Amino acid sequence: MAQLLRRLGITGRTAVIAVPWVWLLLFFLIPFIIVLKISFADTRLGVPPYTPLLEWGQDGYVNFKMNVANYLFILKESLYLEAFLSSLKVAAVSTLFCLLIGYPMAYGIARSSDEYVRIAQRLASDPRALALTRRSLRQRLQASPLLDHRGVTRELEAAYRGMWRRWCASAEQSGAFEPPRRQGRQKPEDEI
Repeated sequence: MAQLLRRLGITGRTAVIAVPWVWLLLFFLIPFIIVLKISFADTRLGVPPYTPLLEWGQDGYVNFKMNVANYLFILKESLYLEAFLSSLKVAAVSTLFCLLIGYPMAYGIARSSDEYVRIAQRLASDPRALALTRRSLRQRLQASPLLDHRGVTRELEAAYRGMWRRWCASAEQSGAFEPPRRQGRQKPEDEI
């Protein structure tokens, strides 16, 4: 096997680097391209539930049919536009925080590699400290906001409710939408 890889010009380093690239190609790029293709297609009843982008015409030429109505709909509807811009803002802030934390840490590790290795060796060779860290990790994780499912759900619901109310208010002002009325028995005037 090693001889075959050498004949193909693949070294051990190349094979190690190729593994994450193949992983990204299979599980990120290809699904992303499929979703991008579907986003430009028209919907239809059938299997698959979208039209093909490329079709052979009767004259032998390839017809390219691209529908941008989905993207125009996002720009026209304030609810979808607000959700899209909100997700971009969250992504930008997350990226900024990762860069602000990651670059100084990587710089510090790279500049003081000998000291970093000594600290890592000292921490890894202390069995009592490792055992204490392992015991406390579960309690620390359970107390963290990451596992506060109810709190995260409440905040998400409040955000959705706020977006819905702002959209209803803007649509009601423009006269394009009348908000739904509550269902159920209405009290007569004399019972109120």
